[in-house]
Amino acid sequence: MAGVGNEGDQIFQAAFLPELSLRQAVLRKSSKMNQGVLRYFKAEYREQG
Repeated sequence: MAGVGNEGDQIFQAAFLPELSLRQAVLRKSSKMNQGVLRYFKAEYREQG
């Protein structure tokens, strides 16, 4: 799983880009990882909430 951190950075950057087409392309490309990231943030939110 080398480079996972870099892929995560790309997802976070894409999430804040105004170009929806680019964002959607990145999310489709990394849909599995994106789902994992969303689950992580949901869990963190519940713990903090």
